[in-house]
Amino acid sequence: MRGSSLATRLFLSATAWVVVILVITGIVLSSVYRNAAERSFDRRLNLYLRTLIAEVATPDEPPDRQFQSLGEPLFELPLSGWYWQIVRTDTEKSETRASRSLWDKKLPKLEDHGAELTAAGIRLGYAVGRPEWIGEFNKVRPPYNVNVLTLLVAERVLAHYDVLDAQARSINEERARLGGELRKLPKVTVFPSDANFILVRVPDAHRVFEGMRRRGVLIKNLHTGVPLLDHCVRLTIGTPEENRRCLAAFAEALAEG
Repeated sequence: MRGSSLATRLFLSATAWVVVILVITGIVLSSVYRNAAERSFDRRLNLYLRTLIAEVATPDEPPDRQFQSLGEPLFELPLSGWYWQIVRTDTEKSETRASRSLWDKKLPKLEDHGAELTAAGIRLGYAVGRPEWIGEFNKVRPPYNVNVLTLLVAERVLAHYDVLDAQARSINEERARLGGELRKLPKVTVFPSDANFILVRVPDAHRVFEGMRRRGVLIKNLHTGVPLLDHCVRLTIGTPEENRRCLAAFAEALAEG
């Protein structure tokens, strides 16, 4: 009886371990396959993107020049779900080119939905620090964290240093002007800033955030439980007109409290 009971326990224990090992193996293999598939798809997108950019960047190209095939039949099949569309803005007349799969339709423009097309959208930056600090950052930095579109756009943007320099000067001037106007408002603490935003402490961060949102201006509410940021909001520096709207909405929302 005892032998039978021991054999049963051994069998159940072995079965349980086999099930656990199979589950772990399945999870690992699934993760490896998913990562491999994502990298493969990213390489394909990289190739498509570089081909399209090379076509657009060709100097003195005839206006009726046709794009070469990308080698993906779905870009040729009408309404396949695989689309590309490029709008050139560096010519006298805006020129739109698109894949045949779009048929007679056009993809919506981001700026028509309130998105401003600026270099800030590519989210590219770098960090400078002591090697031991950078080593710690690299422990949590995900691999392939900069996509190919960001790299290509960054290369083109950095070629126009004069534009970037003018934008930086404008941001500095607007930051000083906006900060000066904010300091005139009651019950407001404006912290020094060398960035493209201003950190402000108000009596009620949530009320100010909601008040500005109702007026069509979005800011960052940093009152999330960190003591040093109690009732703080962050205002990003924009164009002079955007900053005027932001200041007006901020003053009205502040007065509501």
